[in-house]
Amino acid sequence: MFEPLESPLTAAQAAHLLRRAALRSHPLDVREATGRTATAMVQYLLETPSPSLLEQNPPWIVKLYPNNADDVEAFLNDNQYYVQEVRDQWMQELLRGGIRARMELFWHNHFVTDVRKYRYGALAWHYMSVLREYGMGSFPEMLRAITVDGAMLYYLDGRFNYATSPNENYARELLELFTMGPVALDGTPNYTQEDIAETARALAGYRMDVRVQWKALRDRTWLDRGQKTIFGKTANFDVNGLVNHIMDARGRQVAQFLSGALLREFVHAEPDDLAVELFADEIMRANFVMRDVLQTLFSSVYFYDERFRGARIKSPTEYLVLLADLGVKDPTESDGTLLRRGSGTLGQEILSPPNVAGWPGHRAWLDADSMPRRWSIAETLNTSLAMGDRLHSLLRSLIPPGASHEAVDVALGLAQLLFAIPLESVDIPAVDAPFAGDLIAAPLPDALLQGPDYAQHLVKHFLGDIPWYEWYVESPRTPAMVRSYLNMLTALPAYQLA
Repeated sequence: MFEPLESPLTAAQAAHLLRRAALRSHPLDVREATGRTATAMVQYLLETPSPSLLEQNPPWIVKLYPNNADDVEAFLNDNQYYVQEVRDQWMQELLRGGIRARMELFWHNHFVTDVRKYRYGALAWHYMSVLREYGMGSFPEMLRAITVDGAMLYYLDGRFNYATSPNENYARELLELFTMGPVALDGTPNYTQEDIAETARALAGYRMDVRVQWKALRDRTWLDRGQKTIFGKTANFDVNGLVNHIMDARGRQVAQFLSGALLREFVHAEPDDLAVELFADEIMRANFVMRDVLQTLFSSVYFYDERFRGARIKSPTEYLVLLADLGVKDPTESDGTLLRRGSGTLGQEILSPPNVAGWPGHRAWLDADSMPRRWSIAETLNTSLAMGDRLHSLLRSLIPPGASHEAVDVALGLAQLLFAIPLESVDIPAVDAPFAGDLIAAPLPDALLQGPDYAQHLVKHFLGDIPWYEWYVESPRTPAMVRSYLNMLTALPAYQLA
């Protein structure tokens, strides 16, 4: 099931890979991936450098919480802008594309924190840095790092966990939501309440003093130096020992839990138990190194199964970034503010998931209120694309060399670009009016006229009352035509599918 796909990627398979794994949708990217093997293309995506905004800390990261009470109000006012800056730059990271940025979003919804509780932009920045630094590497190492991350210590009250008064909040979520879940695939309980209590004792000793630094302080006076019994083993566990013990004693269960999370995120919202079990085998075989895990998943026959195209509903971030990618000339110069505001409006405000379980995703993304908001924001992005300086190059990339009917190529190409499912499965509104112009002197191609009805409807939607032979890429009417056409396509239910 997870053996590599041997045949070269078709254009549809290449587009599926780029959308799901890297939030890319531009036709030039799809063309580059088409014809390569899945293994080679995924390796290329994994190895391609992705310069990060995190490589240079913002100047405000050194500003600590004031010791002087008179300075607190000014600091907190400034801090609101720091938080928004982190959100904006995170959206820029996603807009740059790539598997690493995509995984940061995945881990954000796995190791959940909420800035509304921990408040500080500096903690948000460090949290984001942990997700990036460890997100493609060893899962146990990431687990150690996130356990003592300042945002997490604030969010799940680890900073109040000390020997004489254990706090179980993080210990409970560590086992329930971050590593293994309450029960294994076979229904066997993975842990007990006593395991949670003893895990909390093992994690005691970390506190935060944001007047001193933005990272955790290990306070020896808070440590619990006694013996703890976890999963039947007794030892003086600390954070490192605890993580090692979780992986040794419950490695199989952790692999199953991660398998389900990854398959739901990247393949199908409801993976079957067999797929979860078999992919857990691959995770263990990769020794929980996420880069190798992703290489296996995105190269596999299973990932490219046609049943899984369009089998998930786009999250607001996917929805916005995939559409914005078409019109962004240089992501490094793009302002993430519009995307940040848009994702928040659509229910996925970065840094603020609804609760410790994260965004539920899939069908929960759509309701009677969210759909009109999606349409409205899509129209804003479509206008930006149509009026931007990348429009002509985008349209040119859809026209094959020597094409005789460029309007047809662009109309069908844009539609293929936007939908994750085959166009024959999209409910394209019918257009009863005939094509405009003199079709005897300037006939349309037989492949269109004798082809499926949906293709003719798409071209009619694009052209409106303009004869096909009067349209050209640089026409002054092109921006308005493209904007109207994109608005029609992105309002269709099928565009919500990933």
